[in-house]
Amino acid sequence: MRPTHPPVSPVVVGLQVGLQALFAGLLLFTVVSAIVSPSAATWWIVAVAAVMAVITYLASILSHAVTEQRRRQGWRVVWLGVLTVEWLLLVWLTPFAAYLVFPLFFLYLDQLRDPWGPLAVGVTAAGSIVALGAHGS
Repeated sequence: MRPTHPPVSPVVVGLQVGLQALFAGLLLFTVVSAIVSPSAATWWIVAVAAVMAVITYLASILSHAVTEQRRRQGWRVVWLGVLTVEWLLLVWLTPFAAYLVFPLFFLYLDQLRDPWGPLAVGVTAAGSIVALGAHGS
């Protein structure tokens, strides 16, 4: 017998879809900006963004197949860590990737327990400011 799930609010679904659209749009903005203003790092930016969009996003979808709650939470924390490392790499390569931190804030707050979620938001916000300053933007 399959477990029944409580109904999902349309507002929650709308927020999740909007968050994914925001992330996709900002990632596309980062790639297009790198291509329009080419540098030595352009193809690295495109490659990291492609990995982030395809492989890491696919891993998120596959995490829903894990049925045991504890393993699923562990998988999501690892996934969020990989996503953060990819974001850091992109921010190191281009200042435009700093804006990707905004959807990451919501992921941290949703996926990490207190006090780790708010702490991750503070650390990545500070990291974005430092990265933008280092790029001179």
